[in-house]
This record gives sequence, C-alpha cells and structure tokens, in this order.
Amino acid sequence: MFERGWLTVARWKGAPIRVHWSAPLGAFFFGGFRFAPAVWLAFLVIILVHELGHAFLVRRFGLGLVSIDVYGMGGLCRHERGSAYQSSVIAWGGVIAQG
Repeated sequence: MFERGWLTVARWKGAPIRVHWSAPLGAFFFGGFRFAPAVWLAFLVIILVHELGHAFLVRRFGLGLVSIDVYGMGGLCRHERGSAYQSSVIAWGGVIAQG
C-alpha cells in the first residue's frame, strides 16, 4: 500500500491511483495556509479528474496505462507512448475532463 512516499488509494482499469505524501501539503498551500478541508478536497479532486481525463484517452487509444499519480504540485498520468497525434489528443484529455 505504501511505497516510496506513495499511497495507492484505488485502481482504475488495473492501473494504480497513487497519492504522494506531498499532496496534502500542496492542498494546504493552495488553500491559503488555512483550515479549509473542502478546499483541500476540491484541490485533490480537480487534479484526479484531470489525470483521469488523460487516462481515459490513453485507454481509448489502446495504449498501456502504468499509473495515475497525484502529488503536491499536480499530477501525472504514466502511460506508454503513442503517435504524435495520440499524444496531442491525450494531452487535451485532462483539460476537457476538468472543464
């Protein structure tokens, strides 16, 4: 469950969704250094939804999805490389999901 600073909280299509120890610090920072649990949760959910947007298109193109990571300054969808066109569409997937 804990591995090198990461906590696996769920799996999506077989890929782990991991949260780094720095995620709560990032939420606290972007929440204005105040006690605001709703803001902290919203911060983490926005990052997760953004990364799931990338992951959805990765799977849609049939590429291998390695992990979905959330950390203090953002997130990362780790996947195998596709064509330049696929990479472009996948990059927009996060923005579209977030919208």
